[in-house]
Amino acid sequence: MILSPVDTSGLGRNDVGESQSSYPDYYSGEGRVKLDCKRVGKECGNDDGRIGQLSDDILACILSRLTMKEAARTSVLSTRWMSLWTSYSGRLDFDGLSRLSKLALIQLPSSALPTERDGFVMWVNQELRSYRAPFVDELRVCFNLTIEARSAIDTWVDFAIEKRVKNLDLNLAGNPQCRAVFYPFPSKLLAYSSLRELHLTWVDVSGENLEAVLSSNPSLEVLSVTKSFSLTRLKVSGSSLKLKFLQISLCFNLKAFEISAPNIESFEYVGPTIPNPFKHVPHLQEFSVRGEYGCYVMEHMDEISSSIPQLQWFTGDWVPPSYVPIKAGSLTSLKHLELFVDFTEVRDDLASLSILLIALPSLYRLVIKVALAEQLSRKMRELKSEDSLGSLKIVEVIGFCGFVSDVEFLLYVFKNASGLEKLILNPSRPDGYSLNPSVKLSDVEFLLYVFKNASGLEKLILNPSRPDGYSLNPRYDKTEKYQNARKRAIEFGSSVPPGVEFVVV
Repeated sequence: MILSPVDTSGLGRNDVGESQSSYPDYYSGEGRVKLDCKRVGKECGNDDGRIGQLSDDILACILSRLTMKEAARTSVLSTRWMSLWTSYSGRLDFDGLSRLSKLALIQLPSSALPTERDGFVMWVNQELRSYRAPFVDELRVCFNLTIEARSAIDTWVDFAIEKRVKNLDLNLAGNPQCRAVFYPFPSKLLAYSSLRELHLTWVDVSGENLEAVLSSNPSLEVLSVTKSFSLTRLKVSGSSLKLKFLQISLCFNLKAFEISAPNIESFEYVGPTIPNPFKHVPHLQEFSVRGEYGCYVMEHMDEISSSIPQLQWFTGDWVPPSYVPIKAGSLTSLKHLELFVDFTEVRDDLASLSILLIALPSLYRLVIKVALAEQLSRKMRELKSEDSLGSLKIVEVIGFCGFVSDVEFLLYVFKNASGLEKLILNPSRPDGYSLNPSVKLSDVEFLLYVFKNASGLEKLILNPSRPDGYSLNPRYDKTEKYQNARKRAIEFGSSVPPGVEFVVV
């Protein structure tokens, strides 16, 4: 987002030589302005301030600590700053996601996308052409691009290699509502050896290419691949690998996967079922799994947990308890458990989680993100259990609705988690789910019930917002529904017993 008039010859495709005013309006929204160099030089060019007495090298170093947008704004200060901006070596972030989101909301016809793509490609081309810095730390490109932009994307990759970019992020879909044609993985990256982070979205890359990248980049610490249909097999292996974070998401043709990396600390996976991938991961601390493979993990919890006994953080999808064969003490180090629960049939609901909880002796925080389906009404019962959840300190239920089984589960927690310090309830409803009010307790009734039975309760937090992943309205916090819910939560403060910390988020 260069702030001065630029050479419009561009790079790669779309070298049309259009004037700056031909750019779509969202480029100006990123900070692009038209600069009168004579006026600026006269009014601001003296650099009388103390910062103006610093050398160009020091000022360039200061700029590198700013975001791209912040650094770009400094170019209006004087002609000197205009020149310094082109030496910016920080994070070059060309993100058109907000523009795509706006187009999706107003349902702009798909015929308008080619024009948007042309404008985006021209913008990135001209900005990269202006840079004089010998190196750039990070390059991120996020937009819905097709194979027609291949030559331009190739040029951006050339720029990344020339400027010795350490973090490269190519997101060529940008918005999940937009469909993109795959861009083939650029072979020139196979010989590049300066990467620390590589993020590929809608880039067609094979397992062989990823293994070559790992081999040629000994300092690579972060690898993320999303939506690659050519990824069928992958082996992440090597005693010298410094890889700490690995994410494989929505690569639906993946058949075989193996991880043997001594330094890996976090692994996230969303995709088809694969056998237990963990061969040697002694430092793995965080494991997140969603979708089809989440069910497999639950069904084979004993086998998988034996490969990662040191795990401290697990995020996954909850399935019926009969499919969770886990022995007590299998995950003795697990401290944080986060489960997405989507009940689509009548079952024992949250109370069944006790089967899993008793196998986690070190559990400190439990987070439940739940969307409850239609459920039959029944009387409340007391769960007969003497399980010990002594290490559990924080329980958070997001999307809580007050079904009988929910109350049973929390009472079970109160009875068995003697050291519980904090309860966080979010009573809001996930958008898009139909609930029958006749089969649930009201929020107030439930809380009064908790106050009566949880004599050791120390803290209550009410959050009227939506659980992550469920909100269909990005401005929900501005709606009347949200404001009314928050008002009622504040008014409820008068009913909270003395000694209980009350927080409305």
